Amino acid sequence: MIAIALLLCLQAGSLRPVPFTQVKLTDAFFAPRLATNRTVTIPACLDRCEETKRIENFAVAGKLRPGKHEGALYNDSDVYKVLEGAAYALAEKRDPKLEARVDGVIDLIAAAQQPDGYLNTFITLTAPEKRWKNVRFGHELYCAGHLIEAAVAYDAATGKHKLLDVGLKLAACIEKEFGWGKHQEPTGHPELELALVKLARHTGERRWAELAKFLVDVRGKKDRGTPSFEEYAQDHLPVREQTQIVGHAVRAMYLYCGMADLAGYFGDQTLSAPLDALWHDVVDTRMYITGGIGNSAKNEGFTVPYELPNDTAYCETCAGIGLSLWAQRMYLATGEARFVDVLERASYNNVLSGVSLSGDKFFYDNVLASEKGAERVPWFDCSCCPTNIARFLPAMGERIYATDGESLDVCLFVDSDAEVTIHGTKVQVRMQTGYPFGSSIHISVRPEKDIQFPVRVRIPEWCTSVGVRRPGHYSRNCAGTNRTLGPSWKTFEQAWLREPSIDLDLYMPMRRTHADPRVAADQGRVALQCGPLVYAFEGVDNGGDLSKLAVTPDEVLEVQQRPDSFGDATLIRVGGWLAIPYCFWANRGKSPMLVWVPETKPLK
Repeated sequence: MIAIALLLCLQAGSLRPVPFTQVKLTDAFFAPRLATNRTVTIPACLDRCEETKRIENFAVAGKLRPGKHEGALYNDSDVYKVLEGAAYALAEKRDPKLEARVDGVIDLIAAAQQPDGYLNTFITLTAPEKRWKNVRFGHELYCAGHLIEAAVAYDAATGKHKLLDVGLKLAACIEKEFGWGKHQEPTGHPELELALVKLARHTGERRWAELAKFLVDVRGKKDRGTPSFEEYAQDHLPVREQTQIVGHAVRAMYLYCGMADLAGYFGDQTLSAPLDALWHDVVDTRMYITGGIGNSAKNEGFTVPYELPNDTAYCETCAGIGLSLWAQRMYLATGEARFVDVLERASYNNVLSGVSLSGDKFFYDNVLASEKGAERVPWFDCSCCPTNIARFLPAMGERIYATDGESLDVCLFVDSDAEVTIHGTKVQVRMQTGYPFGSSIHISVRPEKDIQFPVRVRIPEWCTSVGVRRPGHYSRNCAGTNRTLGPSWKTFEQAWLREPSIDLDLYMPMRRTHADPRVAADQGRVALQCGPLVYAFEGVDNGGDLSKLAVTPDEVLEVQQRPDSFGDATLIRVGGWLAIPYCFWANRGKSPMLVWVPETKPLK
């Protein structure tokens, strides 16, 4: 049954993230990764884009240099994603060298744009007569979506309009071609839909959201006069009739992001109706404990419910990012903390596993078991995952806080400074916490003048109790892991100049987790968690061999810190074995790894 709250809140669309331009991360967990992303990951991705001629293709298409197209037909998108990541990074810290490099790439992109606004280097350089002739597989609209996202981000971060002007011209070119009575075909790879809604919100022009709505409405229609992409690209049914997840995982996530955006923009309850059912199908029956989705490499997506093998898990990094993006949109639509719980799970585990701590090596798929171990690599022929990491991580700031203009939600626990406007008054917010390895959270709220408004702090699904400190007073009350019994938010409403802070302790025990009995791969096994983190056993800490590893029900879980490994990270010692956060695995050479471990010791 569709949640009434989902319908009403999607229609209202009142919650919005505090923009990345107004949030600065200062913590010991994400901030160093953001610095590495800015100084290593983004430059490395730009280097690879130069070496593989991805950037050169724009210069050739713009007739600035001689040559021919090099690489795959979707390679433009990688350049755009890196530029989007650079925009977020520059908002965090203005870097003249990086900014000049990006501006140079933007000049090449602008030169490659055709007089009527069309922009795709593969088509321009190989078969200009085939423009829009292969929408299902050609990725023209997919690339256009990533360009528009980069353009909006770069305009917001730097105030430079050149890339936005390119994006607007391209959007107008697409608008002229696609629509009812024109070219009636959906995107082969969804992405443009959500990008157009971003463009509509950024520019205030409703026409772009109308174009996005067409692209969603035409999907699955049998009488449109163009071939169907069937289940692989969620084109088997009209979107309002889809209730079960099928096909390619990344395509699905981006489509549902676009649907959620459009439902909120237009207050369209018929678009919001399937989203809750789709969400439950994904999260309840197809999601790994790490927040990974898409179990099958064959279709880079979904098979049947509860089929979640560990050693062959696909769990593409891009799919984890897509789930995180969709989860945030579902939270913004409903105000429900359960969606942020999934955003946190996927971001801290599956997504972070996709990039090395050094910032220059990547996983495409993220398994949960490896007999011999695995190693990240610097690049792939299809490098959607490295470039997606490059743009996802520096935008973490916009996932921490949200507001409807009358209240503030604290969604993720990250040391940060933010500025938000409540009741027309500027409010400075500072959060200090050792999360995810520490449980204490201090939030200071300092408005320009004394105003009273509610601050809601998320109580994570794994937290069974929360302690609240006030001057001369401390209380601990049950938060409840069952959302029907306990709250998912702790609300503080007060005059903030007189009571300028909130102090919380989240009960963060180490805990055993058992899978649903229908997940055959995990029967007789247990996984360990602490706070938002899933843990893994790696051979390098355990004598190189995990064949005799077992965690029996009677063995005690003990905290262990080993600064030589991962700084202040909490490690788990149990029965002589050591477990580390899953997101850190494969950073110390190749060795076996397990997340789900036997509960029974092997016979000697």
